[in-house]
Amino acid sequence: MFAITRTADALMALLMLVRHAAPSIDPTLPHADWPLSQRGVAAAKTLGLKLRTDVLDVRASPQPKAAETARHAFGEFTTDERLIEADRPFYENVDVLRADSLRWLSGEWLADWERREAVLDRMTWATMETASRTCFVGHGLAISVLVNSITGIPTAEFWTRMPMPAAYWLDTTRGTVVPAG
Repeated sequence: MFAITRTADALMALLMLVRHAAPSIDPTLPHADWPLSQRGVAAAKTLGLKLRTDVLDVRASPQPKAAETARHAFGEFTTDERLIEADRPFYENVDVLRADSLRWLSGEWLADWERREAVLDRMTWATMETASRTCFVGHGLAISVLVNSITGIPTAEFWTRMPMPAAYWLDTTRGTVVPAG
């Protein structure tokens, strides 16, 4: 993994990472299929007004929360399957999902969850193939794993402090992340 991160540093400098806006939680649907809530749509539009001139290209997870955030915030974007959220089983209870997400972020192995290393690999490959000032609209768990690999910020700490939506500039050369906008 170190070789991938070093190669990524050589190719990228400043990337924008955007966590999707607030979804409309539907316990009958898989988490990956949740659309944005009305509040989320409004927040995505507001975010876009602040940030759309700061980026040269927008890539988004094809999952509805991220794709809808990208559309409302930036208009045109390209989907990238590698930006999807960490694959995990269906949870009927959102509080249990949150608790297990924190356990996974803290490094605990959870049956039926995608390995953190696999999430990091696909996120790294997605981001290292693009120019500086590219915006990646994705999901909190996956973004937190990527940020941790470059900055060392603990994944659970970053995830719990990240609102929906959130935008950050990730400087891969310096190993820093700061809020955007």
